Amino acid sequence: MLQYIDHFPDPRYHRFDKSEWMDRHGKANVIIHSESNAISFPKHWGPLSLKTTIKGNEYYVTDPGKFKVGPENFLILNEDTHYSSFIPDGSKTESLTFNFGSVFLNSFNMLWEKDEIKLMDDPFICEVHRIKFPEHLHKHQALIYKHLRKISRLLSNFKLNAGRIEEEMSFLYEGLFRFSAWSSSRVDKIHAKRRVTREEIYRRIHVARDYMDACYDEDVSLEKLSEVSCLSQHHFLRQFKSFFKLTPRQYLIKRRMEEARNLLAHSDLKVTEVWPACRF
Repeated sequence: MLQYIDHFPDPRYHRFDKSEWMDRHGKANVIIHSESNAISFPKHWGPLSLKTTIKGNEYYVTDPGKFKVGPENFLILNEDTHYSSFIPDGSKTESLTFNFGSVFLNSFNMLWEKDEIKLMDDPFICEVHRIKFPEHLHKHQALIYKHLRKISRLLSNFKLNAGRIEEEMSFLYEGLFRFSAWSSSRVDKIHAKRRVTREEIYRRIHVARDYMDACYDEDVSLEKLSEVSCLSQHHFLRQFKSFFKLTPRQYLIKRRMEEARNLLAHSDLKVTEVWPACRF
């Protein structure tokens, strides 16, 4: 089952909790595709979702992360993650979110957990183990982006294309599943003895990296990044440098340079206006 919403809900008239979501959408997959130039939502519950934009930027805030989502990347938030979100005033953004329902997830995950004989004998199992995705920004990958592009084109006529969109959402999730397996292999680049420790350090340094991407125009200190990552300053600095091959300061300067080039290429701002906007 698939539902399509082409407008943002009014933040003044919704609780945004799990019971309201289930009352409105049940176990369906839900696509939210909407434009806004200023809107914000309080901290709330969410299903498993993939978030991106077709144009402009949208910000998501978890505890303690902050993520700047744009056309060049995507963010996965797991079921039961609580977060707030906003589109800054004057920033026209076309937002696109894919929310995955429980029936769909059980059906897909069952395919990967059971052997072929069991699948034939018991094809409608109710509950299976749910995958936990790494909650950080990802650059678009071909096996995911091609389905995002196709769905975004099909949404121009949802009623006519609903069947094809539902199929593409299945392929999209399969791409996420395979991408997650690849991402999991990168955890072993972290220097720690236990796998569970490597996974947690991987998560924390990416939270800090995404914070820098979202707040490059602010005064971001090593102390603040240590607080965001919940690691001591030296531990954070050592693990970040080992994984990303840049110190946090070097990464922040690189990020500011990228944004400066983007503003010079796509805005009417002068060089003397761009430098202060990027904290140079």
